[in-house]
Amino acid sequence: MTLGASQNRILAMYFAFIVIGALLGLTYDFFRAFRRIRHINKYLDAILISLEDIIFFVFAGSVTAIVFYVYNYSRVRYFSFVLEALGFSLYRLTVSRIVLRSLTVILRLVLAPLLILCRLVRKIIDLATEKKRIKKGARAIKRMKKDAGKGYM
Repeated sequence: MTLGASQNRILAMYFAFIVIGALLGLTYDFFRAFRRIRHINKYLDAILISLEDIIFFVFAGSVTAIVFYVYNYSRVRYFSFVLEALGFSLYRLTVSRIVLRSLTVILRLVLAPLLILCRLVRKIIDLATEKKRIKKGARAIKRMKKDAGKGYM
């Protein structure tokens, strides 16, 4: 039993949407791995996570639209979204944990020198501002002693 050209195209389209769903799962795991290694503060992390989610959904929508254009003659069909969700779910249920751990380790190794440099710069800035605060504090104490000697206090 052989399949006709249109049936082969339909099967290729089904397979493409399942693969796109799995690739979107991989993309989302990349964002999740980046979230695991980045801890700035609670509020900034919340803003960055929101921005990452917006970037991901714009990317996912763009990829889906391109696949609709290429495989589906720009027609939106409900089963395409179901197949993408199936591919995403299969990815998350099978290999997502392994990929997420691997991506986290790779990102930590790649970004470690950058993080060390950022911490060093932050310490230098903190030391410079602390010296200024100490000088201002010393001046304030001298001024208070001077004012106390004049009877202002």
